[in-house]
Amino acid sequence: MPGSLLSLLSPHSFPIFLHTLYGYVFPITLHCVWSTLVLLDLAQAEQMPRGRALAWTGIVFLLPFVGSAAYLLKGRSSLSAATRLGVLAGGLLVVLVAYGWSYALIG
Repeated sequence: MPGSLLSLLSPHSFPIFLHTLYGYVFPITLHCVWSTLVLLDLAQAEQMPRGRALAWTGIVFLLPFVGSAAYLLKGRSSLSAATRLGVLAGGLLVVLVAYGWSYALIG
C-alpha cells in the first residue's frame, strides 16, 4: 500500500522508519527527561536564591540541551554527583547507540 503508514513497515523501509524514529523521538525524550529533572530540582531548592533559580530556569528553556546539561554539571543541585553524571552519560549513550544502530541498518 504505497503512501500509507503500513508502507513504513515493509522490509525495505523499516530501517528508515527506525532511523527517523531514533532521530526525532530520542533527542526529544532526552530533553524532556533532563529538563524535567532540572526543573523539579530547582523547585525543591530551598537554599538557592529565587533569582538564581529563575535564571537557571530561563537558561534551561532558552538553551534546551546545553542549559540542562550545564545545570546538572555545574549547578547547585541536590542530586548526588553519581546520579547527575549517570543521567547525563546514560542519556547521551542511549542516543548515540540508537543513532549508530540505525545508521548500521541503513548503510
